[in-house]
Amino acid sequence: MVFYIEACESGSMMIDLPEDINVFSTTAANEQESSYACYYDQERDTYLGDVYSVVWMEDSDQEDLKKESLHKQFKIVKRKTNTSHVQEYGNLTLSHMKLNAFQGSKKAPLNTRQPLPDIVDAVPSPDVALSILKRKYMTTNSIEKAQKYLLEINALLQNKHLIQETMQKIVSIVTESEEQAAQILNSRNRIRDHACYQAANYHFKTRCFNWHAPLYEYALRQLYALVNLCEEGFSLNSILQAMDKVCLLRS
Repeated sequence: MVFYIEACESGSMMIDLPEDINVFSTTAANEQESSYACYYDQERDTYLGDVYSVVWMEDSDQEDLKKESLHKQFKIVKRKTNTSHVQEYGNLTLSHMKLNAFQGSKKAPLNTRQPLPDIVDAVPSPDVALSILKRKYMTTNSIEKAQKYLLEINALLQNKHLIQETMQKIVSIVTESEEQAAQILNSRNRIRDHACYQAANYHFKTRCFNWHAPLYEYALRQLYALVNLCEEGFSLNSILQAMDKVCLLRS
């Protein structure tokens, strides 16, 4: 089995993949970084792809899948994806298998093959909503629409700052130390205490910011701090109480 995973911090999903089972995986990014959107479509006002997935699919479209191996494609994709660090996990011996074992045997006509194009409009996934609004603002000829877009841009930026500030206050209350708070906010621990993190995650979503609302989607980028608090041994009760205190005051 082979996985191609396109997501921010996608390496975190496969970092513990065993090497002694018949599963190979590549990911768009390592466990700590964003993936990148690309190919903005002005007619649809959205990005149509992501750099990693665009590169591997375009490569598959052009290659003879009976001849190209997973390993060769991985090297091509890693070289062309210059926005994030493409990773490979699992049973790496499988990467010597040919692509046709997993993607079919269709062969691209020789006269259609060409070098993969450079991607010039890549945007970090957390900044996609803001980037789309900025593009709309820059291209509209309507004063009313321009004012509307400007208000939406300011709202996104203000909420991003609010979310960052809220998490900083929560961490400061829990740690009761500027030095420890800085460490929590500037490091990335691997999650092991899933019960603590799941409970803290749910509380943050329901009491502070529901990231299913577009204005609060940036809250997803702050959840690493909750992982760090749990992994550094701070009690779940202290984390939940800090959230209640900060978010009730905010509301």
